[in-house]
Amino acid sequence: MVQTVQRSVQIAVAGITVLVVGWLLVATWQVNLPYRNQQALPFALWLVGILAILGGLGIYWLSRRFTGWYLLTLVLASLPKLGLIFLLPIKPQSDMWSYNFEAQMLLARFSWQDLFDKQWLDFSVISPHVFHISSTFHWIYWLTFSHYQVIQLVNIVLVAICSWLIFVLLRRIVSRTAGLIGGLIFFFIPSNYVYSCLMGAEYFQLTAFLLALLGLYRLITSDHGRFWRAALGLIVCLLLVNFYRPNGVVILMAIGLWLVFRIGGNQAGWRKRLLMVALIAGPVLLVDQQSTNLDKLVYGIPIADRSVETAYTLATGWNRNSSGMYNYDLVNRIEEINRSDRPVAQKFTTMQDYLTDNFHKNFSTTLHRGELLTFLHTKLKILVNGNFGFNFFFVENQAQLNRYHVNRDQWRSPVTAFTTAFQLVLFTVLLGTSLVGLLMAWSRYRDNRVQNGFLLMNLLLDGLVLSSLLVEVQPRYQIIWYVPMALLAGAGIAYACAAWSLYRPHVLKWAGLPEF
Repeated sequence: MVQTVQRSVQIAVAGITVLVVGWLLVATWQVNLPYRNQQALPFALWLVGILAILGGLGIYWLSRRFTGWYLLTLVLASLPKLGLIFLLPIKPQSDMWSYNFEAQMLLARFSWQDLFDKQWLDFSVISPHVFHISSTFHWIYWLTFSHYQVIQLVNIVLVAICSWLIFVLLRRIVSRTAGLIGGLIFFFIPSNYVYSCLMGAEYFQLTAFLLALLGLYRLITSDHGRFWRAALGLIVCLLLVNFYRPNGVVILMAIGLWLVFRIGGNQAGWRKRLLMVALIAGPVLLVDQQSTNLDKLVYGIPIADRSVETAYTLATGWNRNSSGMYNYDLVNRIEEINRSDRPVAQKFTTMQDYLTDNFHKNFSTTLHRGELLTFLHTKLKILVNGNFGFNFFFVENQAQLNRYHVNRDQWRSPVTAFTTAFQLVLFTVLLGTSLVGLLMAWSRYRDNRVQNGFLLMNLLLDGLVLSSLLVEVQPRYQIIWYVPMALLAGAGIAYACAAWSLYRPHVLKWAGLPEF
């Protein structure tokens, strides 16, 4: 009975992953329709195919060498980024400007109370993760140099560390070759490669995310003496994931479901599994529940309850005028309330009432018109836009590019074609991988370690993609997806290569082709 339930869950989750990846593939194709009839996209597909072959040869070479060669590859591949950040100094925009400004003010001995009194925090009072990121930048500046290029250098290091952690994780779950494939795919995703040269805070969260996954595997393989140390490490990493972005609860839910429904271990020990979930989730959820009070204590300023931030991201995510993206009218109204002379508690109450009413009105209208799936599909097309890294790069380097007479519009078509081609190939690979995972679950594949690995990857990808559709969308929010995508792609390609090596003589004989 227990094994039947576990197998049923594995099949259901793998089936959902097939549908999700197929949806991503369709959305990627549709969002770039203007470029389908041009010569840029076919040429880009050929280019990505050639690069994939060269990458495969490189991975084959690395798989037969000392692991230090993989580290050297990451270092050498990071060198062009150093050239970009020093030759083309950026001018931070949007959230990056806010992080840098607040960090610089703290370094100049302004307190958070000073910034609040001068009304320099504006929208940050309902988004505490902005304080967390700005504080991180401040401490990095304090330890090193007070310049945003330091953060760019840290991001370059962190994305290389993430690639290494993916390699280590896949090596434990599947094989060393799978780790090489997954790590390099993550590193060379075009927008990921370019965006990591900027000041985004996403790579702090991704590093904590991957450390949490490694901690999870250490937890289930630890003896009694190391169990509590592993559990504490996992809890700390999950808290850090939620510290930088408020989507850590989705990752926690995926990990909890995996701990319950993974195959192997004590099959009858449901109580033990649930206790393990409670042990991990309890402290994380408790801190999350009390996060507003903790932030008020640490920063010493009024901060809106978490419910206000939730109401904002739902109101923005279901705003029909902006298709779920950042809405200037909504933000202007919130800032207008924040700058009024009302008492602070009344401001936050007014914000929540306005945002909740806005969300209910838009959500009800969408349901009443029968446009729910259409609206969600529109949001997904925004999310899968693969050239967000280049767009940020062009915007933040506009002055430098003008100096070198680089026209952004001239690069739009080839860049869009290349990123689209890369994503189409990646999602096609992921679709094949998810189908392999579904067949493995259906046929009761005997290697529990691999089966459990696919279950965890599927849960993470399904949860992160589907939950993204419920809240505010921006193309750069897809970065968190890259971790389960790289894991799935690495595992799937490695197994496809292994199956080809095993069955190649039979396939060639059936096709009437000679051995090679």
